[in-house]
Amino acid sequence: MLSGLKFDHILVMTDDLQQTGAFFRDLAKLELGPRPPFSFPGAWLYSEGRPVVHLAQAQTEGADAYVGRAQGVAASYVDHIAFVGDDLAAFLSRLAESGLPHFERFVPESGEHQIFVTGPGGMKLEFIFR
Repeated sequence: MLSGLKFDHILVMTDDLQQTGAFFRDLAKLELGPRPPFSFPGAWLYSEGRPVVHLAQAQTEGADAYVGRAQGVAASYVDHIAFVGDDLAAFLSRLAESGLPHFERFVPESGEHQIFVTGPGGMKLEFIFR
């Protein structure tokens, strides 16, 4: 690992900004916040004052010019994004209300309760509770 390397953000390209944004806001409780005036539609979602999830409308001229056009349908992808939570009961309530497909597992070695949720476009989020 490189010295001083820290996670900053993830960029999610999406065909449905509204639905993808709601997925992160409603389930992960990220908050919509300020975003620079880029030449393409998008949103920044914040956790504890930091913009950790950037959303951009896929296949727009402005986004392609800014981040580069994707090379092929599956040139690379992110399998899932993981968040650590501290209120399992509240999360399970939100999850039940969402009706989103998900699966759970418990990892005895780490004491982690993992919940994987599938959202818009097949995007998968993992929520970890210890």
